[in-house]
Amino acid sequence: MSLIFENFWQYFQIDVIQVQDLKLREAIKNVTEFEELRNLIEMSLNQISKQSFLMMSNAVQTIFELVG
Repeated sequence: MSLIFENFWQYFQIDVIQVQDLKLREAIKNVTEFEELRNLIEMSLNQISKQSFLMMSNAVQTIFELVG
């Protein structure tokens, strides 16, 4: 069971957070207005939510059941 969580954690850190962070940093370089920055951050957070399965209630519920 711990192998599954270690792999998920590694995926979450490297493939989700790190990639979205790099994309956001690059996009911020071209921002000229606050609203544009707010939209970029919102889109980045939405992508993180989708890629970490937070939008899939069944998957989240299963993960919590396994942990609890």
